[in-house]
Amino acid sequence: MTAGTVLVTGASGYAAQFVVQDYAQRGWQVGATYWSGQEPKFDGNVKVFKVDLASGEGLQSCLDALGPLTAVINCAAQAAPAACEGDGETAARAINIPTQLLAALESHAARHGSRPALVHLSTDHVYEGSSSMYREEAELRPVNKYGRSKADAEAAVAAAWPGHHVILRPSIIFGPPPPNPTRRGQFLQSIDANLAAKKPSTFFDDEWRTPTYVGDLVAACCAAVERCGQLPPSAGERIINVGGPQRINRVDMALALCRVRGYDLQLVQPGSAASVPRTCATPADISMDTSRLQAVLGVQPTPFEEALRQIFAAEK
Repeated sequence: MTAGTVLVTGASGYAAQFVVQDYAQRGWQVGATYWSGQEPKFDGNVKVFKVDLASGEGLQSCLDALGPLTAVINCAAQAAPAACEGDGETAARAINIPTQLLAALESHAARHGSRPALVHLSTDHVYEGSSSMYREEAELRPVNKYGRSKADAEAAVAAAWPGHHVILRPSIIFGPPPPNPTRRGQFLQSIDANLAAKKPSTFFDDEWRTPTYVGDLVAACCAAVERCGQLPPSAGERIINVGGPQRINRVDMALALCRVRGYDLQLVQPGSAASVPRTCATPADISMDTSRLQAVLGVQPTPFEEALRQIFAAEK
């Protein structure tokens, strides 16, 4: 695909930083938005804008500066389930349901005479968690307000941008340290630090996921942009699970890390998620079938342990 102009929202977050980096390295003009924390820094032709996607503040000037867009990749989210409960629900929904972004893009498209491909990142938390290896057409029955907000966001995107959108549902995203620090600690780096310090740690053996290697997610975003115009028009066929090929729990993940890093396997202590107080409900098994990821986007998901080898080999 010929290089164009892409807008990536939520660029101070983990996954978005790798998306920005990839497009910049391939010669695209990249607009990157952030709101909280320090302004992220990137190499290449990247313009960074401070934009509040909840209120729309700064969004119009960002779009005006970028001009016609080839694609938009919406990574912005309040992705901490607990932060979406109680007093945080209204603010979280304002971020997770991209009402301001969709309205601004509608005006922008009318002004420039073309609609960019819109890739929206959702989550595996839209699934209920009482089954396993969910396919995209499964009924959405989220058990927490984070999942509900993301399910509502999917509906909003499909309604506002029909035939020009792709919705990606990642799981736990893991990979190397990001180009810029993030506010939230990273899943993999947190586990690695504890095991490296030889701290016995408890990991849940009764919550199942299909963890998403960030390199696979970036590949899926790029493929979704390139193939958006070739996908069937129905909204349901424009939803794609982006996870790893294995249904694993956190004990499995920690043991794989021990094998790759040479840590003592005895440091990994199994425990039940039910034994830990939670501020919100958490689905037990939201593992996903990724057949469509492979068939439609041509992305072969990386096995968890193989991804770990790649990550830590690159750090040597």
